[in-house]
Amino acid sequence: EWFLKADLPEQQDPTTADTGFDLPTPMLDLALFLDGQQVMVRGLGEQPRQLGVVIEQIRGMNQTDAAGLILRISAADEVGYGHIVSLHEAGVAAGMRVAIR
Repeated sequence: EWFLKADLPEQQDPTTADTGFDLPTPMLDLALFLDGQQVMVRGLGEQPRQLGVVIEQIRGMNQTDAAGLILRISAADEVGYGHIVSLHEAGVAAGMRVAIR
């Protein structure tokens, strides 16, 4: 698909590349898995959360803050493709750079 990436986006802010003060771009690393019939997400808080809750949290993020993040998504084999796409779309809409692992 058009949005699937084989590699992660570069983790460096190009505006600070010449300053000698290069920090990696913050990464939000989310893992989707099934708990019974429910799609759950690890990586946002201490406990897994339902996919719908995570999507709403991402949609509610400040767009300036979200634009400074890389959202890296991984999923267990049994997680449906549509669930991955939903999380991807929420990240893109929030302004994040998104990569599928």
